[in-house]
Amino acid sequence: MMVLTKAPFDRCLHLYPVDEWHDVEQRLIELARQYPEYRNTVRDIARNTISVQYDNQGRVLIPERLLNYATISRDAAIIGMLNYIEIWAPDELELQQAKNPPLDEQGFKDLPVDLKF
Repeated sequence: MMVLTKAPFDRCLHLYPVDEWHDVEQRLIELARQYPEYRNTVRDIARNTISVQYDNQGRVLIPERLLNYATISRDAAIIGMLNYIEIWAPDELELQQAKNPPLDEQGFKDLPVDLKF
């Protein structure tokens, strides 16, 4: 069992293992409880979140409303993000990469935390 939802900041979908989703869910609950100005964002995420199962071939059925949100029509780009999976329309991912290219060596030096690569 996995949990599928709209990404809160990008035009893609996030697919979480259930255990990981429970952590996200708790953070969203606290956000909505403490900051009323974010409740509509939390509502939008909550009402567009569903539980999904893989079929025998490892596929997941994505509802049309989520496909439309992510502008996915036929093909999708799947990216493992360590503790969840992003699902993108390839064209949308290219636009995102062009707007925010990956960091170069200097960019890593400017990060506020040391990732110790």
